[in-house]
Amino acid sequence: MTTENIKKNFKKILIDAGVDIACKKMNFEFEKDFLDPASKKVENYKKYKWYVLEHSKVGSAIHAVPPINESDILPWEEWFIFDNKKVHNILFTKKQSRCDGEFEGTLDDKDHPKEVLGMKWYYYFDSSFIPKLFLD
Repeated sequence: MTTENIKKNFKKILIDAGVDIACKKMNFEFEKDFLDPASKKVENYKKYKWYVLEHSKVGSAIHAVPPINESDILPWEEWFIFDNKKVHNILFTKKQSRCDGEFEGTLDDKDHPKEVLGMKWYYYFDSSFIPKLFLD
């Protein structure tokens, strides 16, 4: 598959998940933040599932979830608006040097993807809104 086809497929995955609509709603830049940086490293997200979920405290939230058995090295990422500020969290099941917070969702949590619940995650806020694996 050519790079252009891989990028088109990635765009379709994001649109099917509603990421483009959520970006408009939250004032994130779909093309600039998610698609343009994908051109060379889109394969980094080939194992990911993308979700847009309504969170009870922040409204719409975008989630990029890796295979859970690789979440010690591949991050779960989430984007949302909190206190009128854009937030991009990077979370791992193994504490990384930059991590300064912890999250553990209960199994009945409705705000986050089911597969991330019931385990401890370590996170940090990323000042960039570009998916992390496009920058590595």
